[in-house]
Amino acid sequence: MPLRPDDIFVASFPRSGTTWTQELVWLLASDLDYSKAAAIPLQARYTFLEFSMYLSKEILNAVKNENAGKEDQLKILDILSAPGSQLAAQMSSPRFLKTHLPMSLLPPTLLDSTKVLYVARNPTRRSRIVLSSQ
Repeated sequence: MPLRPDDIFVASFPRSGTTWTQELVWLLASDLDYSKAAAIPLQARYTFLEFSMYLSKEILNAVKNENAGKEDQLKILDILSAPGSQLAAQMSSPRFLKTHLPMSLLPPTLLDSTKVLYVARNPTRRSRIVLSSQ
């Protein structure tokens, strides 16, 4: 996938605060345009690069059968099932891109040529309550 200098990536491990980070980044890059943010769903503002990998042919066919005759739903499904790199190629700049892929699987020049916000957390850390026995 060719990178553009004004691309903005939000990269994270799943369940690490990705969604609120996407919203925050988009609002900052869009001069806090809350009305536009409310009018366009977050999924339409960002391309999830590997989302199509989560849709097996069986799931895709089942969802298409459930939505037979609903052209708007089928159109959205066609968009979501397309490879993220194809969707990104069609986007105008600046592109907002989301990924859960590890940095080792992303383009090697990503950090040198685009803006990347990497979200990290320790998902195994749990709050601990320590009781003193005095």
